[in-house]
Amino acid sequence: MGAFSDAFDKVAKLSVIALNPEAVNAMTQLLEQVFQLRIELLRCYEKIDSLEKENTQLKAQLHDKLEVSVTRDDEHPYLRIAGRGNAIFCVNCWDLNHELVQMSEPSLGVYICPKCGTQFTII
Repeated sequence: MGAFSDAFDKVAKLSVIALNPEAVNAMTQLLEQVFQLRIELLRCYEKIDSLEKENTQLKAQLHDKLEVSVTRDDEHPYLRIAGRGNAIFCVNCWDLNHELVQMSEPSLGVYICPKCGTQFTII
């Protein structure tokens, strides 16, 4: 906000030189609004930080509650989740981002991850 401060300083100096009370009043109101916006921005940053911490905690809780088992078929690892039937999830997405991405089966025994493109065949 340095550019705004510089601009306000210049306008304030000009209004004082011109002895224009209306300009001084308008400048004062603008500065008050900028100050209030900065306070609101700080509150937003604090809220974002709080939500990011909460999100991290919730992800950790979810990870702890999921019964994830890595199953290997030849050299192709995949995930199965207890209570999710025969669904197969991408181990690559799980390892990188702790993200459960269900793999699609476009043809019998061929599985493809829609997010990262990992592909393998189970015979």
